[in-house]
Amino acid sequence: MNVNEDWASESNRAIDDHDPAREPYASMSRDEIIALMEHEGLSAYEYERLNQHLLDKCTEGELERINFSQSLAVFLMDSSEAKGNAQCVFISRLAAETTGELFDEMPPVGPLGPPHEVN
Repeated sequence: MNVNEDWASESNRAIDDHDPAREPYASMSRDEIIALMEHEGLSAYEYERLNQHLLDKCTEGELERINFSQSLAVFLMDSSEAKGNAQCVFISRLAAETTGELFDEMPPVGPLGPPHEVN
């Protein structure tokens, strides 16, 4: 099993073990959970356990954005054959920024203009 498979396995185990009522996380604010997530050296299990509690505090609209961002990140990672934590973190941040722009700054649908010629 390689590092990415180990991480995925531990993340999946944390998702399976998730209990939204588990304290102290259920009573913590988003900022408190994020502060814990930013600690160096968290295992995949610890990180995903905190992430699940953070997701519990999101609205439906926020979850839609998160899901879109994650799908975009996976597509970009697969397309670029990203390897290692640094590349995956970079792509995840890029996907999150792009998702924000798409959701917040996309111009409204307007009338169709004349077709463009393609050479």
